[in-house]
Parts: sequence; C-alpha cells; structure tokens
Amino acid sequence: MTDNEQTQDAALNELWDQLAKVRAGMLGLDCAGGHVQPMTHHVDRENRAIWFIASADSTLVETLGEGATGHFTLQTPDQDYYACLRGTVRPSASEEKLDEIWSTVASAFFEEGRDDWKVRLLKMPLREVECWSTRKSRLLFGLELLRAATEPNATPDLGEHHVLDLSAAA
Repeated sequence: MTDNEQTQDAALNELWDQLAKVRAGMLGLDCAGGHVQPMTHHVDRENRAIWFIASADSTLVETLGEGATGHFTLQTPDQDYYACLRGTVRPSASEEKLDEIWSTVASAFFEEGRDDWKVRLLKMPLREVECWSTRKSRLLFGLELLRAATEPNATPDLGEHHVLDLSAAA
C-alpha cells in the first residue's frame, strides 16, 4: 500500500468516525434549486452510504423523484472537522433498514410513528467526499494565523484537506 493510499484510508476512517459522532448535518439536492435542510443521518460504513428518514411532504422528498445528486455537509461542534459528501439520493423500500435505524427521535416527527404514511427512507451511496480537519487547539490555530499574517513568506499549517473518490469502490 502506498503512502497516498494509507493517507486516503486514514481520511476515510476519520470521516466514518466523525459521522458516527455528529448526529446531524445539512442535506440538499442539486435538482431542488432550494436550500439545504437539517437532517439526521445514519451511517452504513460497510456499504459506504448514509441513510435518512424524511417526510413525504418535505420539499426534499417532493423534488427527489427516482434519485438526484445530493450534498450532505457536516461540521463538528469543536469546529475541527468539516466535510461535504456527494452521492445520489434515492428512495428505498427497505423495511429492514427502516426498522434498524428507527428511533424515538424519528417517531417525534410523524403523528402515527413508524407506520405513518409520510415516512420515507432515503439512501445516499457516497461518490465523493471533500474534508478538512485540524488537530490544533484554537489557541495554536490562532497563533498559526498570526504568524502567517506577521512573517513574510509564512504559510499557516491549518490542518489536512482530502478529496476522496468513492465511486470506484461503491
């Protein structure tokens, strides 16, 4: 395995770890032409996908059709990790997956709970991810910026940036 492959694997593992920690992000569709929406995601590491439970009467579902390119963005509370995930969002009829990811929180959004006619399951297999991370404390991050602003030819070390192509592996 090359150094680049190891770096890409480490970046992908960090992505899955961060997705497991952070419970919500923002999801939008290219075809919707509107705004992104806050959504809780469910990680499917094995299939390199994320799942969502949405309402049939949401703008997101109404404009989805049989599938559309989606963008899901994520930011950690400590502001040390950011990611934009891209893939095709499609409706799914998997009752098993819906049962697996259903929760009390999801139930709160549907009058009839799990059996509400509005419940829609969406799957987003990932094609590409762009992510940024820094392991520096806020103080060290600020010092890097200050050094770059005051020293000629200084470039701040603001962390790592990766673009991960998952389309071949999907």
